[in-house]
Amino acid sequence: MGYRKLELLLVSVGTVGILASMVMALLSGAALFDLLTQALFIPVFFFTLHYGRHHGYIAVVLAVFVLLIARTQAVGMIDVTSPEGRVALTQISLLGAAGVTVGELAARIKYVVVSLADQGFIDPDTGLFSPTYINRVISKSWAAYQRDKKPFSLLFIELVWSDSMTTAAKKKQLVRIANIIKTNMRLVDEVGCLESERFCIVFSDTTVDIAEIANARLKKAILRSHHHFRPADWRTEILAVPRDEQRIQGILLRGPAGQANLGRFAIGSMKS
Repeated sequence: MGYRKLELLLVSVGTVGILASMVMALLSGAALFDLLTQALFIPVFFFTLHYGRHHGYIAVVLAVFVLLIARTQAVGMIDVTSPEGRVALTQISLLGAAGVTVGELAARIKYVVVSLADQGFIDPDTGLFSPTYINRVISKSWAAYQRDKKPFSLLFIELVWSDSMTTAAKKKQLVRIANIIKTNMRLVDEVGCLESERFCIVFSDTTVDIAEIANARLKKAILRSHHHFRPADWRTEILAVPRDEQRIQGILLRGPAGQANLGRFAIGSMKS
């Protein structure tokens, strides 16, 4: 089962379960605050599973603010010494904890799901998707574009190491940067590690303008985490449809059985 199908299944089952719990709570005479607490689980789960833990954390913070405002509007200041106040704080804390937990699990589960196929789809060093899997993703994205004009963009990243850096140091840095890239991407985007310290990110339903914004945000995240990392060490190129149809099609034509062959992608043309 692919991650998107699993995501749909989890969101559907979770929504049905929450709605059923709300109906039962309503029939038992639950307060409006209790129903609101349960209802807010739905957007928190959706944003976390679909967009990743960063957006999920934002959804959690907003949901907590909504609960705090609703509670203070109903009864005034929350009295933590009263049983009702402690229950309210417990509910708010549980919502936040659940959102954070789902975010952490969602950030890892898509790679676990793919690794279960045991077809070399996971890069053993970084834990990101392998070139084989990214090849398939690009081919499917191209087919969807040809069929339904569904846009997508590709972000290629190349790391440039200094001559004095050892192989062990390069590998350590590669793993750290891979984790930062994975953390700062949406869960609907596919992140792969290619040969020669290169990455490829497939942005689904994304135009070139949005891909440029994502690239700038990602570069800032790398520079914040690596104070000694120079902008010149980070070279990128973005391909997107329909602007770069011919170049993307050229990648596809090089591969066997219509699949992309990223190993032959001309990274020498990348620009900072």
